[in-house]
Amino acid sequence: MNRGTLGLNIRQGVNNDNVAAYHRDLKPHTSLVHDEAKLVTMLQAASTRVIWRATGDDPLHSPLTQSPTKFVRRRFEAVGGNGQAIIHLTNEIGQSQAHDTWTLAALAECERLGIKACIFNHYTHTPYAVWMRSAFVLRAAADNLIGAHVYWNGAFPAHADDDTHAWLQARDQVGGEWVVTELGYAGRRADGSLDPNQGWQGQISEAAYIEQLGRAAGWYAQQGVPVCLFSWGKWP
Repeated sequence: MNRGTLGLNIRQGVNNDNVAAYHRDLKPHTSLVHDEAKLVTMLQAASTRVIWRATGDDPLHSPLTQSPTKFVRRRFEAVGGNGQAIIHLTNEIGQSQAHDTWTLAALAECERLGIKACIFNHYTHTPYAVWMRSAFVLRAAADNLIGAHVYWNGAFPAHADDDTHAWLQARDQVGGEWVVTELGYAGRRADGSLDPNQGWQGQISEAAYIEQLGRAAGWYAQQGVPVCLFSWGKWP
């Protein structure tokens, strides 16, 4: 598997055969599949590691009010008991003691089932200090994956004076295997903050985006971090 090839964050509504062909040809290290269970085995057959995400893990659905044990089991069952699929836990919930406690319980259930998880998947530009508030959980997840989101504006890697890659500092402190589960170019709001709902289209040219993605693929390969380009499929 190739850490220098961009994986994909894949939503429903895509042509599965085309997506599988991309993976057979380029063999990205890791991709994320959202709600399309039959695609998981297709990509695994192409030697790509797959993170399995199902709807219900974001702030809109309040996953921390759900039993972490049942949460994990439902996702394991939804992917047909595929023990090689990595279960995506929460998405952009934010750091809290409750989130840490819930995540530890979900990891314990994954261990009982003999499967792996991808934890946290914090929003872009989460500061180093926020990551480190959960240092105990990050260390406990050493045999799993830790997910981060990265959106940028300008020329990649535009991270010299902000928290775009603060998670890499956290990785250097706590170890573990990290993955960018969402990577993409983002527009800016009126106040100057990044808005991931505004993608590259209308912001930069296709040629410029291709050039920046090539640069990103090489840069993350040097960091030893697989990445998943957001998103392949329908997005509001």
